[in-house]
Formats: sequence, C-alpha cells, structure tokens
Amino acid sequence: MRAWVGLVLGVAALAVPLPAMADTTVFLGAGIPVYPVHRHRHYPPPVVVYGAPPPVVVYQPPPPAVVYAPMAGAGLSATPASPPYTRNGQTCREYQTTVTVDGTPQRAFGTACQQADGSWRTVN
Repeated sequence: MRAWVGLVLGVAALAVPLPAMADTTVFLGAGIPVYPVHRHRHYPPPVVVYGAPPPVVVYQPPPPAVVYAPMAGAGLSATPASPPYTRNGQTCREYQTTVTVDGTPQRAFGTACQQADGSWRTVN
C-alpha cells in the first residue's frame, strides 16, 4: 500500500503545472547525443529598440594660413584726389593709391581724416 501511495503522490506531483521548459537534444545515427540536454525557460525575445544614430563627424583640413607681411622697402604712398573738407569736426579728403593683389597692381580709392596728433586715418 505504501508503494501505491508513493506512486499516486508522484503522479500528482507531475500533474502540477510548471513554467514551460524545453529540452534540446540532438541525436546522430544510433542515438548518441551530440549536444547535452539544455533546460531553459522560454521567454519572449527582448524588444529591439533602435536609438538615434551617432552624429556624423566630418573632418576637414583647416583653412590655409594667411600671412600678411610688408614687402621690404615698399612704402605706402597716397595721392590726394579731392580738396580737403570738414567732416564731424575733422579735416578729411579722398585719396588714390596703388595696391598689389596677387602680384597684380590695382588702383584703390578711399577717404582719410586727419587725427588730433596730425596723422591720417582711413575712414572709408
């Protein structure tokens, strides 16, 4: 009778619902298992979340350096192009000069006003 009680309890224990389990075994030929039994619970796969891609980094070479150096022995000269006139209490006049751009001489015009110390300052 004890054996029957143990058998009934054993069968009853098997009837208790358990989480889904899976056993994986691969047999080749005569039934020799190639991979051992792996017991694992079946969970849904994780949710795939795609975030924003990283920003694109574009490397550009720096701009070329611009060096301004006065030419040796080159003095600046300007020729007055108009008679002097008063502007905001300062004596001003238009001038004309020649500048060199990329090795090509070009004519330039502007306006200069005389400062309190007697020097001239370009205002236009």
